[in-house]
Amino acid sequence: MLYVCLRLRFPEAIWHDRALIGRELDLYLPNEGFALEFGAWYLHKGKVAYDMEKRELCAGKGVRLLTIYEGTPEAGDPQVPEGCWFCAERLAADSPKADGYLRFLIDRVLGALGESPMTPEEWQQAKRDCFKMTLAERVPSDFYWENLERTKTA
Repeated sequence: MLYVCLRLRFPEAIWHDRALIGRELDLYLPNEGFALEFGAWYLHKGKVAYDMEKRELCAGKGVRLLTIYEGTPEAGDPQVPEGCWFCAERLAADSPKADGYLRFLIDRVLGALGESPMTPEEWQQAKRDCFKMTLAERVPSDFYWENLERTKTA
């Protein structure tokens, strides 16, 4: 959803870029000199040093890397690197609060880029685009296998 929303404003957005630093960046806006990494804190807290290496590599290329972790740090966790954001709410589609939190997070990222918040029209367009992408990704795989199973048992 982050990619889809940001692509409305930044058509040059690249999803899963590996060219800039030789490692994957979740989202890269080349014209803005900005990259975004998003991940679950419980998975990333064990590799904070690796995440910070990515930040240094990006800085060496003149790109600002923003890392957003889903979850919250607990006692005993590694020190949270400066400039990282946390989102305590689960952003999965099945989370009842995800829509509001995601919109807040996207508007905050836009603000960090000097942009105004998303308009209601942009938000609705992004949701429609995400829905279409989800359907397109599921049809060739999940629906194909489900339908194949049904035809075998019929």
